[in-house]
Amino acid sequence: LDNEFYTNLPGIKDGIYDVLMVGLNLMSPDAVRSVLPLASEYNIGIVVMCAVRTVLIDPIQRRRFLEGWEREGRLQPGVVDHETPFDWLLDEHSPSVSAAAYKFAAAHPAAGSVLTGTANIDHFDENLRAILGPPLTGDCAQRVLDIFGPVQRNVQPDGIRMTRRR
Repeated sequence: LDNEFYTNLPGIKDGIYDVLMVGLNLMSPDAVRSVLPLASEYNIGIVVMCAVRTVLIDPIQRRRFLEGWEREGRLQPGVVDHETPFDWLLDEHSPSVSAAAYKFAAAHPAAGSVLTGTANIDHFDENLRAILGPPLTGDCAQRVLDIFGPVQRNVQPDGIRMTRRR
């Protein structure tokens, strides 16, 4: 998706919406270049959903997506290792792929909220520490965009949720 879709979406420029709910994660970061800048420009709040998806942490699903995207020409072959595609994001502040994913999702100034779901308070605390802790480095965030931005999957028009102003 590109800015043209969002620019032409009824309500973006008209001030009809207060909030957009947008999918954003390490494997589908396109919103950083498309809807988030427009949301900032038109003062629309953003709720990020899908920051951590099973595909990010399940090696079988992840490998299937990466291989499929390479076959489709969406992902440059060999640009990431299918077994450990995000290990370069891990450090003392991002000890897991999930932590790095939450940091990435929360980094853009337009992101007002990042949804996280769990039934375990310790898991919730880990997610909160990741979101509120130091961000990913600029180089890491840019590498995510360079690698996965061209894929343009999961951030699709039917995945956008809007809330009408009252």
